[in-house]
Amino acid sequence: EPAIHAFRQAVSQGPKNALYWLNLASVLRRHRQIDEALKAAQRAFELDRRSHLACHLCAELLRHQNRSAAALQTLQRLDPSVERDTRHLLLEGALLMALARWQDAAVTFLNVLAKEPAHIEAYQQLGFALANLQRHADASECFRTVAILEPQLGSAIYSAHYSAWACDWRNVADDEARIAEAMPRLGENGGAPGYSPFCLLSLNDDAAMHRQAAVVSARHLAHEARRSEFSGAWVAPEAGPQGYPRVLEQARCRIGFVSADFRQHATSTLLVRTLERLDRERFEVFLRSEERRVG
Repeated sequence: EPAIHAFRQAVSQGPKNALYWLNLASVLRRHRQIDEALKAAQRAFELDRRSHLACHLCAELLRHQNRSAAALQTLQRLDPSVERDTRHLLLEGALLMALARWQDAAVTFLNVLAKEPAHIEAYQQLGFALANLQRHADASECFRTVAILEPQLGSAIYSAHYSAWACDWRNVADDEARIAEAMPRLGENGGAPGYSPFCLLSLNDDAAMHRQAAVVSARHLAHEARRSEFSGAWVAPEAGPQGYPRVLEQARCRIGFVSADFRQHATSTLLVRTLERLDRERFEVFLRSEERRVG
C-alpha cells in the first residue's frame, strides 16, 4: 500500500513518464486491484510503445479478464523494431489457443522452438495445438520429446494417449516404459506435471498408478490456485467445536460444482441422480459451467 501511494504521487508529478505508470500498474496488480492495474499499464504502453514490459503486462491483465482478442491486439501493437522474444511468442501462442486459432498457434510455438530448440512449454503447447488440428500422431511426438527431455513431468502419458488417438501402436512398449519411469518422479523439484490424470485411465488398469497421478495433479492445482497473484490469498476456515469449519454449522452448506461437461455428456448424465438426491434443506447447490478448449 505505501508503494501504491508513492507511485500515485509519482504519476501525478510526472504523468508522461511511462516507467512511473508501469511501476504503479505492477504494484496494483500485486495488490489485486486488476482494473486499476490495467488502466495504469495501458497508460504506460501508450507513452512507450517500445516497452515490452508494459505491452506484456497489459496483455496478461486482459487475458486474466478473458479478453483474449484485446490482449492479442495489444501484443501486435508493440513497436515493430522491438524483438519478439520467447516470452512474447509464448504469450501470443497462448492467446491464439484461447481463440481456437490452432494453426496460427502452432506456427507461433514453432517460432519459439526455432529460437530455443529444447523449450519444454513450447513443445507442450505445440502438442495441444496439433491435437486440436486432429494431427494426433504429430502431437504424440511433441509430448514424447518432452518425456525424453523432462521425464518427471509425466508427458509420456500424453504421448501414449495421442498415439492411441492416431491408432499408432508402434511405440506402446516405449511409452509404457517411460510412464513407469516417470511415476516415481512426478512433480520432482517442484516441476508442474505435464499431463492429465484422465488420459491415463484408458492406458492401463493400474489403480495405484492412477491414484498417484491424480494426487500429484491435484496437489499442483491447489498450489497454483493459492499462489495466484490474481486471486485472494487462501485462508483456512475457522474450525468449529468439533474441528469442522464453522461454515458447516450454518443452516445450509454451500456446495459448488465446476465442470466443462454440463451439457449432453456422460458426466452430466451420471451426476443427475446425485443432484436430485442432495437435501436442499441441508445443502445450497451451485453449478458453474467452464468451457474447455485445450488439452
